[in-house]
Order: sequence, then structure tokens, then C-alpha cells
Amino acid sequence: MPYDALRKNRRSIANTAYFITASTHGRTPLFRDFDAARLLIHEIRRLHDIGAVYSYAWVVMPDHLHWLLQLRESWPLATVVKTVKARSALAINRRKGRVGRLWQRGYYEHAIRAYEDIRS
Repeated sequence: MPYDALRKNRRSIANTAYFITASTHGRTPLFRDFDAARLLIHEIRRLHDIGAVYSYAWVVMPDHLHWLLQLRESWPLATVVKTVKARSALAINRRKGRVGRLWQRGYYEHAIRAYEDIRS
């Protein structure tokens, strides 16, 4: 799916749960490396610990990330994803002696409706 199509109708709603999928650049299986996967998880946990998001679950696959999170009041979704991707790329590239892009441009998100919304 083209990047612009992913951004169409994107909204960031505080206290809403989102299912995020982000892929590595060129679908390179960087996260087969346990250390690289741990560096990514560290950045996910950091945003959880500072209260930017509530992380319900994540799955790190060889070439992509699935993340179920709930936004807090202070950070929009785009900032959350940008921060995790940027900080993890810097950490992994530094540790592994890599240069260049780590993440594919953009991400896929799906808002999860709250139970109260479903009942009405």
C-alpha cells in the first residue's frame, strides 16, 4: 500500500487503543538478531514507562513489529511511532555498526473501538 494511502483519514485520539504494524526497510530481517529486537523493545517500554502510551502487547517479527497500545493524553500517534522508530534505529545502528535506514517509511494502524462504543 502506498505511503500516502496509509496516511489518509489518520486520526490520533487520546485514550484510544491502536494496533500498529511497522516494517523494516526493504523487509530486511534485522530482528532475527536478538540484541536488535531487545533494543527495539527497550524503546517501546521507555514510552510506556514515561506514560506516553499504555502498551498492551507487542510482537517483534524478523522484519516487522506489531504493537497494541493505548494513547495517553499528551502524545499523538504519529509522534509515538516516529519516536520508537527513530530511537530504535539510532540504537541498533550504533550497536551494530550500521548506517542508513532501518524502518520502512510509514506504518499501518487500526483504531480499536472501546467496549462501551460497541455496546451502543
